[in-house]
Amino acid sequence: MSTDAYQRSSARPEAAVQVDPDNRLLARFDRRRLAAEEIRDSLLSVSGQLDVTPAEAHPFPPEGTWKFTQHNPFNAVYPTNKRSAYLMVQRQRRHPFLALFDGADPNASTPLRQTTTIPSQALFFLNDPFFHAQAAQCAASWMKLPDDAARVAQAFRAFFQREPSAAERGQAWQFIADYPAAPEEKWSAYARVLLAANEHGLRAVEKPVHVHDFHATILQLMGFDHEKLTCRHAGRDYRLTDVEGRVVNEVLA
Repeated sequence: MSTDAYQRSSARPEAAVQVDPDNRLLARFDRRRLAAEEIRDSLLSVSGQLDVTPAEAHPFPPEGTWKFTQHNPFNAVYPTNKRSAYLMVQRQRRHPFLALFDGADPNASTPLRQTTTIPSQALFFLNDPFFHAQAAQCAASWMKLPDDAARVAQAFRAFFQREPSAAERGQAWQFIADYPAAPEEKWSAYARVLLAANEHGLRAVEKPVHVHDFHATILQLMGFDHEKLTCRHAGRDYRLTDVEGRVVNEVLA
């Protein structure tokens, strides 16, 4: 982690891209999705709630009260603002957050983690109390700034390490103006929007495609014409790729 190659930016210098488009010589740091622990720690960090001091013992119940059996095993989740490395992990039941974002399986050696993109991950960013609490902390700190421009700038600096564009500033002010809530809750909602954005955890480096295009390409590789794979319902032909999906021929050999 202390090497020059590991600490490089993920920016794509044009000269380096021309010479080494696949980055085999490590001229830059390849972008990747954050791991489960990194997602949780980053949420705590940007909200100012991350406790970086070493953790102590977990608050397990007194040994004299144990009545656990094979059919009634011990199970608990202990809330903490410590780094995710200190979360209590059980072999027979994975921590709900780590399991949701592809954390290591505690029952087996995990040299390489899976990377999934599933609806329940998106639902976490909509409904989870922990996520809402971090967004609320961000909003509370922003309310101490002098005006909306300063709040938007601080949000982008903290979440994305960059300044917002003119278009993003306009979108932010429009969101704040239209959201039906008290001022601090408006900014809490805006924090949730930014924290749930792909840029916070994963985004396409270049040439992003729609999920319908992805489905059309996968079907093509399986030998199916996505435009003909339809079902009739309520007088309309429906297909997995909807009406806009296209095969991304640029990625096919």
